[in-house]
Amino acid sequence: MTVLATPAEAYRRRYYVLGVLSLISAFNYMDRNIIRVLMEPIKSELKISDTEIGLLVGFSFALVYAAFGIPIARLADKHSRIRILSVAIMVWSFLTAVSGVARTYLQLVLLRGGVALGEAGCVPAAHSLIVDHFEARRRAWAFSVFQGVGILGAVAGTALGGLLVETYGWRWTFAILGAPGVVVGLLAFFTIREPVRSHQAAAAPAAEVDGGLMSAIAGLLRQRTYRNIVAAIALENFVSLGIGAWTIPFFIRVHGLSLAEVSLWLGVSSGLGGVVGTLIGGAAGAHLVGRDRRWEVWLPAAAAALAIPFYLVTFLTPMATLALGAAFVSSFIGQLGNGTGLASVQSVAGPERRALAVALLMFANAMIGLGLGPLVVGMLSDWLAPNVGQFSLRYAFLAVLTVSVWSIVHFVLAGRSYREDARS
Repeated sequence: MTVLATPAEAYRRRYYVLGVLSLISAFNYMDRNIIRVLMEPIKSELKISDTEIGLLVGFSFALVYAAFGIPIARLADKHSRIRILSVAIMVWSFLTAVSGVARTYLQLVLLRGGVALGEAGCVPAAHSLIVDHFEARRRAWAFSVFQGVGILGAVAGTALGGLLVETYGWRWTFAILGAPGVVVGLLAFFTIREPVRSHQAAAAPAAEVDGGLMSAIAGLLRQRTYRNIVAAIALENFVSLGIGAWTIPFFIRVHGLSLAEVSLWLGVSSGLGGVVGTLIGGAAGAHLVGRDRRWEVWLPAAAAALAIPFYLVTFLTPMATLALGAAFVSSFIGQLGNGTGLASVQSVAGPERRALAVALLMFANAMIGLGLGPLVVGMLSDWLAPNVGQFSLRYAFLAVLTVSVWSIVHFVLAGRSYREDARS
């Protein structure tokens, strides 16, 4: 006999799950982004170029992340998401912790690939779980909390990482920040139950549910709205992740700040700006989406456009304090549409393909945003350095920023067909 939970119990369970998932998101962002803090000392010790650093931070990680994200997500659509998520965080946390043992560039690339394999199991499973715990009108807020706490993890990693690397070196920094994630994985495994999947796959066309992976992918890609959302988010991540990966080296080279200084102040400025922007955007998005569902794509388009002038101030001002202040504002504005953009993917995917829809988005993000973004900035920096010296990153950033306009176009196009494709 099944005992139904009382409304109060269901409420507590829902927010407990969101809390644990958000904690996992924090370690996901921290372990993925800590390499950004360590770029300069790693480059110095291993004697590698900006292009090689770009490959390490971006494409080598993204290639593994993309390759395994879709099959893992398909498993999450059919099997226990809690088990997949718990194993994933324990794998990536352990491999982050042991990354400090690498003695060569190749060894570090292989270890970061292992971290990417673990992280490929995080977002699709977590997003699918959030959807099964929150109704449509609350999802933008829930996704914003998940993303906001994740960014807070990146902030903590950035601030602590700069202090740790100057005290213990980059190798021990990996170990100190990576190991606690294993405990969080155990917490998720033993305290969260797999929920019943909402709306069940029977609501979807049988051919798409039973036709296998390629049929499910084809069903998603037939939707104009979904295609434009994926293109828009991937291109915007090309800009934000490409620039974000090199922001610490930029402040060290252009403004002469120490690693500890830039890690602390950049974490406070752009990091907290992203957290606050994500949470405020989630609250505002929940209100706006209640009036018109198209705000799920309109809000990220507006945020991307409004952030551009503040990016320009960050890159071009000769004053470090003004650059840090502008970084706060650009991060705050740029993240306002984060939660609604992610919620829009779930709204057009349908219940039977939620994890897969996120995995395809993560594939595009991995290859275009996380992979090409840092690599292109690094290549442009190496190419420009003979002519502009220490300012090469400034001009690389300006070139990459133009892609934001392309992203905004796709968000607008998604808004035109959104109403006909939104399903839940």
